[in-house]
Amino acid sequence: MKNLLILLIALTTVSCGAQNRKEQAENKQPNVVFFLVDDLGWKDLGYRGSDFYETPEIDKIANESMRFNQAYAAHPRCVPSRYAMITGQFPARFGSPGRGESQLKKSEFTIAESFKEAGYTTFFAGKWHLAGAEVYPEDQGFDYNYGGGHAGAPRSYFQPYNERKNGNKGNGKEKFIQGLDDAEEGYYLTDHLTDKTVDFIKSNKDKPFFVYLSHYGVHTPFESKEELKNKYDEKLANSPESAAPEFIIVGDTGQTKTTQDNITYA
Repeated sequence: MKNLLILLIALTTVSCGAQNRKEQAENKQPNVVFFLVDDLGWKDLGYRGSDFYETPEIDKIANESMRFNQAYAAHPRCVPSRYAMITGQFPARFGSPGRGESQLKKSEFTIAESFKEAGYTTFFAGKWHLAGAEVYPEDQGFDYNYGGGHAGAPRSYFQPYNERKNGNKGNGKEKFIQGLDDAEEGYYLTDHLTDKTVDFIKSNKDKPFFVYLSHYGVHTPFESKEELKNKYDEKLANSPESAAPEFIIVGDTGQTKTTQDNITYA
């Protein structure tokens, strides 16, 4: 288990630029930032061929780093795949998918606990959604936790995040998001989690840290800032996608669109 976690750290350091590698050679404890985007389509990125959805920062990282284009998720569903990322184990080990699939045990050794053993300060922000019992990120090796609990999705992406807006009915299974009450009304959840992460990095830049930023987006409900919706509304009107026939492929746990034309998602 610990050998696997060491491998993950090594793979992360390989993807950095030459200057960073030189600094890491001098400092044996490189800082590690892990981004997780929930429900992002693999072809919804610019560097993967999307013409409509724009992801310039992700594209820049991808073009300057090592990419694993034939890597596989442990399972094509939310909870079991993230369980594998946190524990390094196959999700079948705790009966996921299946009944009680969100029962991460306190006794399980996590990537955050591995970093703490190596002297790192550990930070979590965003979606946890791994334990139906009272098991939170701070119980699994994270020194800081912002917004991580039993919620699988927000009721709204605009503060207050626990109140539905604009006729959004959700899926009826949302839990309350905790620890994110310090933003003004209307503030965007993705920005809020990013702000927390940037503040932590600035405050801890002189010591080794491990950041696990697990955004609730782009999971439903689809809600976005009006200025960005207006931008993509205009782009769609001038895009070949606007005239393309739309097909929906229905799977076991969701639907797949064959066209890229959702301005709110964009």
